Amino acid sequence: MQYQTLDYYINPHALTLRSIGGDMIAIRPKTCQLLLLLLENAGKPVSKQNILETVWADSVVAEQVVFQSINELRQIFTNKEVIKTIPKQGYMWLPDVSTISTSEPKHKTNRHTITVIICSLVIAFVSVLYYFYLKHNEQPKQNTVAGSVVILPTQNQIEGNDHSWVRLGLMDQVIQRLPNNQAHGVLQTDYVLEVLERAGAPLSHVKPEHIRQIFIVSGAELIVSSKLSGSPHDYQLSYILHYKNTQQKGVLFGRDIQAVIDEFSDKVAKQLGEESALQANNYHADFNHEMLGVAIDLKLEDNHLAAKPLLESIIAHDPENLTAQRLLINTLFELKDYPTVKKTPNVGYSTRSKAQ
Repeated sequence: MQYQTLDYYINPHALTLRSIGGDMIAIRPKTCQLLLLLLENAGKPVSKQNILETVWADSVVAEQVVFQSINELRQIFTNKEVIKTIPKQGYMWLPDVSTISTSEPKHKTNRHTITVIICSLVIAFVSVLYYFYLKHNEQPKQNTVAGSVVILPTQNQIEGNDHSWVRLGLMDQVIQRLPNNQAHGVLQTDYVLEVLERAGAPLSHVKPEHIRQIFIVSGAELIVSSKLSGSPHDYQLSYILHYKNTQQKGVLFGRDIQAVIDEFSDKVAKQLGEESALQANNYHADFNHEMLGVAIDLKLEDNHLAAKPLLESIIAHDPENLTAQRLLINTLFELKDYPTVKKTPNVGYSTRSKAQ
């Protein structure tokens, strides 16, 4: 089920927002959760306390995070009055809201129809068995995923700083190159990191028990894990496509790491029913930056004071890096540096959408 309001669709499973024309709108996971809470209570005020207990139930934060997220929503739906502030009561969503079911309707069938269906299924089953008997060397047709998709950080086994970006950079490339549609939604990089934290899973060396917990926390239909090994100009990328009841494994080889990433992206795209992934020059990658990887590691170690100058430096050199901007705001909240938060320009969450 998805929500529709104004000219936008909101996917509550993938926490994504897209226009009616198909353009993906950048939005933080927590901001999207707040939007969903307002949509579910459209026409009724939602108190700040209710918002904090629902959206930030797993963390202790100041009321400032509510103001920040409300401001982000107003920037996304610019030039439209969408949220009304009701003193002492909270916030109310004003536009109309409707829901869209993604499931197929159930049809009533009579006994004759059921008999015909059963006979047809038996004939089809026998035909399939005969086909695979003749074509036993051919690989089975790939699954088409309907639901949320989680791409995990890549386990990097190649030593040296030249490949330190791989863990998050390779993951982010694949995520940004996978198109979203009404059938499936690919969780964005920020939300993947949040899912890992909620699942108690590390950024590397994810174990089977972590995969099971990620399925529970994210509600995903497909989880993709990968490992890069070998040496420069002799790369080996092994991957596992984790479904709830099965797995598919594979290994890709190549001398050029970008070519390996391209092939890997295409493999995952085909699992989603797409012919291929987006071209490498059709998206903006935030994580191909070694300093950002270091800053994230510091944040995960709760060393927010050391992460702050790194994030500020990244933004100074790359103003379009929305991930660094969002992480900086979060870091300032963790440091309780609210005066700096007020001085920090609002990040342009609605200014960049994924290339289609």
